[in-house]
Amino acid sequence: MWERIKYKTCYSVEYATEDLIDQAARAVRNMPAIESPKIIAQKMGLDITKQGVTERMLAVQESNVVYEALRIPDLIGYIQRETELAAKYISPT
Repeated sequence: MWERIKYKTCYSVEYATEDLIDQAARAVRNMPAIESPKIIAQKMGLDITKQGVTERMLAVQESNVVYEALRIPDLIGYIQRETELAAKYISPT
């Protein structure tokens, strides 16, 4: 069926750019804060008896993950300097 209708199907979207920007900015402002990830390690003990298996907490350790900013190399610039090609021939964007 798609083969028959795909040439007749046309989609369009109309929007006001300023309204879109305002709505997007409002949505970003209202997003919950992004917290750094936490790693929680729990050490559990098991007691196996005739009545069954029970667990007990032995230790809990929580730590925050800290990221350092990484410098991303400019690969296009590097290739451009080494090959003397224009950037438009190296990358399609």
